[in-house]
Amino acid sequence: MKTIIIFLIITICAASSIAQIRHVPGVKSVDVVYGVSGHGTVMGAYFVSYWRPNLYMKTGAFLENGNESGISYQSIGADFKVARTLLKKSPVFYLNGTAGVMLSVDKTTAGDEFFKIDQAFKYGPLAGIEMELFITDAIVLVTSFDQRFLIGTEFGNFRWFANAGLRFNF
Repeated sequence: MKTIIIFLIITICAASSIAQIRHVPGVKSVDVVYGVSGHGTVMGAYFVSYWRPNLYMKTGAFLENGNESGISYQSIGADFKVARTLLKKSPVFYLNGTAGVMLSVDKTTAGDEFFKIDQAFKYGPLAGIEMELFITDAIVLVTSFDQRFLIGTEFGNFRWFANAGLRFNF
């Protein structure tokens, strides 16, 4: 029953604002997301700035807790992305392609006895997709998937993040 009520509220909000233009140049937003990574969990906060109706910038910080091959680690980092709209199904639904770079510092917390990698700086490109579902002009449901390719590391060279959260436009 709770799921049906939430679905109806989202549908009514979406239908009431169906004629709105969503990607307005100059609009700023904040994303708060939580999700899974290839080796654990991830949470983040991002700043978004819409440059054109089909182009925006997204930058922010993330915290990942993971375990790869018996090495437990905590990764704190930043993403710098540009997103381009690939599909606009209606004024409510957008599918965007993302590309950018990530920087992070991994600190091992257990299982690194055979490696001397207590802390490592990592960087590399990332690419992914992001889906936006506008609930209202100010609140957006955001889901994303990113593949990250890290350079110069002894572990965790390929990581993916899958997130879901809310975007608040102001």
